[in-house]
Amino acid sequence: MNNQTFEEFYLKYRKISRGYAYGVLHDWSIADDVSQDVLYKMYTIKDGLNIDNEKMMFSLIKRASMNKALDYIKKSSSKHEFVCQEEVAAFLEE
Repeated sequence: MNNQTFEEFYLKYRKISRGYAYGVLHDWSIADDVSQDVLYKMYTIKDGLNIDNEKMMFSLIKRASMNKALDYIKKSSSKHEFVCQEEVAAFLEE
């Protein structure tokens, strides 16, 4: 891998990562968070990746961004269900 700084790596791939995350989440703020997480993770494992192959990198980032966005939805929906169950239990106790 070449000696790209994280900032260079981030700026190069941010748009694609953020775009795919937004496609799943429909929220730019959350898509930014997902994109940052994905790109940071990819950068930390950069020595195991061939980033000179841009087609492969775009595919990896696309898939990772979509998966991370789906994970976010799963986690947030399970938190919402838990809160709702607590609210129902509190209501029933009244």
